[in-house]
Amino acid sequence: MTRNTYFQSIEAFKDKQVIKVLTGIRRCGKSVLMEQFMQSLLERGVSERQITYIRLDDLDNELLLEYHNLYAFIKSALLEDRMNYVFIDEVQLCKDFQKPVETLFNCKNVDLYLTGSNADLLSGELATLLSGRYVTIDMLPFSFCEYLECIKENNFPAQTTEENYYDYVKFGSMPFTVQLKKNTESVYQYLNGVYNTIIVKDIARRHQIKDVAVLEAVIKFMFQNCGNFCTSKKISDTLTSSGRKTSQPTVENYMHFLEECFLVYRVERYDVRGK
Repeated sequence: MTRNTYFQSIEAFKDKQVIKVLTGIRRCGKSVLMEQFMQSLLERGVSERQITYIRLDDLDNELLLEYHNLYAFIKSALLEDRMNYVFIDEVQLCKDFQKPVETLFNCKNVDLYLTGSNADLLSGELATLLSGRYVTIDMLPFSFCEYLECIKENNFPAQTTEENYYDYVKFGSMPFTVQLKKNTESVYQYLNGVYNTIIVKDIARRHQIKDVAVLEAVIKFMFQNCGNFCTSKKISDTLTSSGRKTSQPTVENYMHFLEECFLVYRVERYDVRGK
């Protein structure tokens, strides 16, 4: 299924001298959207030699996690007399990725597209180095309208809108869960796998968190209090009173890490003044 809103956002910047950065939680459809855009380029007459696609989370591309190797590989594939379309998936896995990105950006015949699952890394390092030279397209899992459209395309048995909404709330909005529709155990296994990947790879390993149990306790508290006022002090006090001692600064760091990975979103209170 083509997600037209996001697809049109990419299309609007095609061949423009600006880096296109797709961000969003793991498994929300960034790679699929990128592949669909590449397919549309081929259908419009762009040759396969003009397209370079690299998935940095693929073990076959492990050597490209070193930025010199990444740049050399891409440079060797570029055609001098044509526009080259370069797609790098999960770019944040390459340490110092901003260095080859900056050099490629300065090539007049390179149209550069990136995806990443970490908001802070992309916005922080890219913003510093390439200020004003990139745009972000923030992707979310399926909206309810997209969920219904996907069900229709897959020819699932007809249900009322209320029944579909119940499934949407119960099973979540990750695109792949639609393929597992009605298989409760499979859906929960899949979502648990995504959750654990975010906790282990994107947070615990990257930030070298040793006591993952405290991190998960913070997550559980936040998930159980959706829609309520939630402060780091309240969380730290609650965890400490239940026998899991932690400090307010630690909780604040964990909350920030969760925001980085798009697992939660901050909603600021509108009525709090400067003090």
